[in-house]
Amino acid sequence: MGGFAKRMSMAMSDRGTVNSPRLLLLVAIIGGGVALRTADMSDVVTRTPDERVYTHYAVAVVDGGLPAVRRVFADYLRDPSSWIYPGPTRLTHVFLFAAMMRITDLRDSRAGAMVSWAAGFGSLLLTAWIGYRFFNPWVGLIGATFMASCFGELGCVRRAWGDSTASCLSLALILIALEIRRTPKRTWLYALLFAVGAAALLNKETAILAYALCGFWLSAVMAVEKRSWPLFGRVAAAGIASILAAIIIWYVLAGGGAIAWNSFHQVNSSGLGSDAWGQEYASGPWFQFIYFLWLVGPVTLVMALLGVSIVGSSDSWLRETLGISDRGGLSLAIFVTLTFIGVAAFGPNLQYLRVMAPANGAYCLLAGLGVWLILVLARRSMPDAYHPILTLCVAVALALSTVGDYRRFNEVVVQTDMQDMSVKDVRDVLER
Repeated sequence: MGGFAKRMSMAMSDRGTVNSPRLLLLVAIIGGGVALRTADMSDVVTRTPDERVYTHYAVAVVDGGLPAVRRVFADYLRDPSSWIYPGPTRLTHVFLFAAMMRITDLRDSRAGAMVSWAAGFGSLLLTAWIGYRFFNPWVGLIGATFMASCFGELGCVRRAWGDSTASCLSLALILIALEIRRTPKRTWLYALLFAVGAAALLNKETAILAYALCGFWLSAVMAVEKRSWPLFGRVAAAGIASILAAIIIWYVLAGGGAIAWNSFHQVNSSGLGSDAWGQEYASGPWFQFIYFLWLVGPVTLVMALLGVSIVGSSDSWLRETLGISDRGGLSLAIFVTLTFIGVAAFGPNLQYLRVMAPANGAYCLLAGLGVWLILVLARRSMPDAYHPILTLCVAVALALSTVGDYRRFNEVVVQTDMQDMSVKDVRDVLER
């Protein structure tokens, strides 16, 4: 391994040192991310229609228990005007929302926002752990730094939407898929894939897409890289079991297959990407969404593009120069990120940040990889005496980027009480 990358990786891998710089830095980053997620929780002036719908569903579950879900399904199908809003098939977030209501004795959207906050905290931890374990420890820390101030994440954690839950589930699925690739004979990992996958299927459409992407990638790994049809069968069995479990849960709680299917169909045909609001505020040419990402986080976008650029590098270069021994994390992060960017950019009326929520962690890890690439290559070409100065400059630049991202979020979203973070709304505020 290259000298700098080797020294840094050895320092980061010192798990026996409780007070190691790595651990202290991780605590500082996580603490900063928690502070940023907490700062604006009480600043929400108005709740969106989606939040009010989720609150209605959660209150019904708290008051009537599981039998009340059948009435919620029936009411949803009887009222065509409700079809543009979240449907009752999105059960995972609703049940978490209802559980938080019971724990806190709150009966409004604040309970759902607490669920989003908790999921956002989980996403931050998962981003750091995936980077630490499957990229390079420093990539995990830098990626977590980007995630701490991620514009879209900060916008979702203060709302009672299901998008923060989808983001956390997506990262959990990425972690499980990478663990299975590394240790494919551990049966319990397939059971975990089934459980988290079922939760994703029952959460919302973007979480379903994240599960499909992880499942497709892992199936390809087992068939092409591992060349093992038994392992491929395990992945397929976990996926099929997840789908069957979700269908059974929908069938039982909705009170019949026709009701469950019609509700799911209406959510997807009348809601996502098809309403008049989306046509006015979240539509446009595909490159507009790339510019949108530049507006909300220019450093993150540039560094993520740099991270993607190394996909064609040889395994020996990745291992010896960057200290990355496993290409799997890189390929899956790129696959998930580019797919969700493509969906938001090319999909009908989908150019707003909530759509990309399940890819936020992967996107930030690619940005962390881009920063790490610059740091390693620069230090390899500089005399040792300049290494501390370079490292300090990169750390200061990251800190300034984090502060800038948060200030931009506060000015655009918090101070204007912006709701869906659509391309038009954000662009109009930033370009004034």
